Amino acid sequence: MEKPIVTIIVPVYKAEKYLSCCIDSILAQSFKDFELLLIDDGSPDSSGQICNEYASKDNRIHSFHKENGGVSSARNMGIDNAQGEWICFIDSDDWVEADFLKELIQYDSFDLIVGGLDSFGCTAISTKRNRNLVVDLKHSHQEAQILNADIGNTISAFYYSCGKLFRRSIISQNRLRFDTRMKMCEDTCFLMQYLTHADKIILSD
Repeated sequence: MEKPIVTIIVPVYKAEKYLSCCIDSILAQSFKDFELLLIDDGSPDSSGQICNEYASKDNRIHSFHKENGGVSSARNMGIDNAQGEWICFIDSDDWVEADFLKELIQYDSFDLIVGGLDSFGCTAISTKRNRNLVVDLKHSHQEAQILNADIGNTISAFYYSCGKLFRRSIISQNRLRFDTRMKMCEDTCFLMQYLTHADKIILSD
């Protein structure tokens, strides 16, 4: 079986209220060459059943079930089972616009492709940009561009693992994983580790 270009990993825990909306938005993508890994992290609600129902209807979807160990362990299980050239993390209470993957995959010559997101609720944050920012991390003088360009939504774009495409080869070759001991900012730390192995990144508009 031919491997997909993108693996989407969704950690799932007590997500029955949002999960169908999340999955439906992924299945509505205009870019179709992906697999979707739903990682049920020991949910006590109907989340696991919802995962199984979707997996039974679409062969791109794979449903995994594990004992509760936290979001990091769920994402790590997804990494261990990913087949795609690129890995994309989406949380179970997220939804993505129809051209999300199509817009990002066009920059596949980079090592990290950063999109934009809006956060609603208790923390209203936007990381959307009006223009592209390309940074070559092999040239140290260019690293300052990250700090100097649109600093508000540029720096906050690196707080989250969501809204990005990561090269699976970089993750696997360097054995990068989310730290299961951390309860907060585990995705920020994962990103910082990933960046030490990346040459060129793009923050997309």
